[in-house]
Amino acid sequence: MNKDYTWGDIVVATCRKMFLNKDAITVADLPDLIDDRNYSTYINMAPDVMNELMVILNNRVLINIDSLTINLNDVNLEEYIDKDISAYVFDIHQYMEDNEITNYLYTEVIQHTYIKCDNLLFEEQDGKLYIDKRFMNPTSLTLTIKYRIIPERFTTTTPWNTLIDLPYNICAIVPLYLASELYKDDDISLATAYRNQFETELDYISSQMVDSLGIEHSRDVGDYYGA
Repeated sequence: MNKDYTWGDIVVATCRKMFLNKDAITVADLPDLIDDRNYSTYINMAPDVMNELMVILNNRVLINIDSLTINLNDVNLEEYIDKDISAYVFDIHQYMEDNEITNYLYTEVIQHTYIKCDNLLFEEQDGKLYIDKRFMNPTSLTLTIKYRIIPERFTTTTPWNTLIDLPYNICAIVPLYLASELYKDDDISLATAYRNQFETELDYISSQMVDSLGIEHSRDVGDYYGA
């Protein structure tokens, strides 16, 4: 988690980009700006745009992930694991529900602990993981599953001091996206410039993160799996 950026910091930075000729504002000014007709519409719309962005980021740079470590021979998991001829079939959807793990985004397992010969160890279908036995060491059946989680949701009542659970380099470009969406009806040329800058920076960050992780991942819900 980045401990420098708060929700208030993001909103202030966004306002600064939209109101280039206005006096400098700080987070301390936000309670008053909510009642200012020049700012109120944009500030009240900011949470919805931020929620949209969190989904985009989750799809493109894999920021919202969590992990689950299991042993395929664990007797406590017998009701969730079917030992098929060619694969272990783990009902991860049901496991998450039964264990009240509510942040699991069911259809998007995005990282694979082991990858060999360009084949995926994991493949998910209908909430079940198919774990190919050919790539498993029979003496070590413990593996870690990293999966996409539901992003934090922002509202008009989200406290200004809420920490943003994003890497520092992504926090720095969030105001570009918010300003491009919030200001596009007022100044399309400025909004387009901000959006282009955001996309350029995000593409670079995304490529760096994937290269450093060295993993394959699914970008879309459904049957497509790959980088």
